[in-house]
Amino acid sequence: MRLRTLSMIYDYQELKEGLVAQIPYGAMEKNGVVPAMLRKHNERGFDIWLLLLRDFDGNAEGVVDTNYEALADSLGLLKDMDRLTYRREINRKLRGLNKLYKLVETDTKYGQPLKIRLLKKIEGESFSIPRTYWDYGWANRLNMDAKIYLLINLAVLGQNHQLPEWSIPRLWISEKYGIGMSTLYLGMQALRDFNIIDVKCSQIDAGYENRMPSTTVFLGLYDMREFEQNLARLEDTYGRELIIKSREYAIVVFKGYDLEVIEEIAKRININGAANVDKAFKIVEQKSPDNPKRIFGYVIGILDKMNKIGDASIFPRV
Repeated sequence: MRLRTLSMIYDYQELKEGLVAQIPYGAMEKNGVVPAMLRKHNERGFDIWLLLLRDFDGNAEGVVDTNYEALADSLGLLKDMDRLTYRREINRKLRGLNKLYKLVETDTKYGQPLKIRLLKKIEGESFSIPRTYWDYGWANRLNMDAKIYLLINLAVLGQNHQLPEWSIPRLWISEKYGIGMSTLYLGMQALRDFNIIDVKCSQIDAGYENRMPSTTVFLGLYDMREFEQNLARLEDTYGRELIIKSREYAIVVFKGYDLEVIEEIAKRININGAANVDKAFKIVEQKSPDNPKRIFGYVIGILDKMNKIGDASIFPRV
């Protein structure tokens, strides 16, 4: 079962109702503030800036209606810091947003309410981040690489308006957004592992040099609590040990958070036998992450051939 996902970023009704934060495309460009924050490893400043954009109601003065407690709660600071400590941390990052990037103007007088004004209006073309990014806890779950790659997905798809997929060479993305190849790869892999995106790797028959770019499919953000509840139901149905093992296999093909795949593996273990399923996944696991055969469908093909031929030993360990 695929969990209920968010409305895609090209859902203009959701944008109209103010359920998303708008990001100017210029902020993502090579000389924009997003790659600049990445180079400075300024993840908390980045998170605060996105929260301010989320809470901005579009008023002409650029004033954001927020407070220390709301920001600290959204940033996950309340459980680790006392009131004085998280106020100091937020003030320090706000000063950085002003000094380094000229994004905000603040009044942070001691004992006074927090006052923040955005200095750069959202003008021209922009893309948007769904509120579920915060409501479902992804803002505090993803690392910086994954957050940047999520924004790249949303930016690219914001110009698409229809299909939730795209195919652009990684080198072109790196040059356009001023982001290193390692960040792109690690961010892509993190989103893939969480089943936020699916990656259809291109064929390598003609060799890696002539290979076409892979296709990225944006699946959406989901409620992790709902996932865990449905995973518990699978454990009740099939047994906890079987589902734990099935999920370990699902992780091999980047589907550790896909309930349909986890359940299908559990069924296959019961039908094909644990030994055969293990052999099939060991064959696939040896393939590189960008190999088009490192997918669950290829595992199914191996198991079906095992059933047809009746001899698992014929399959190579490559």
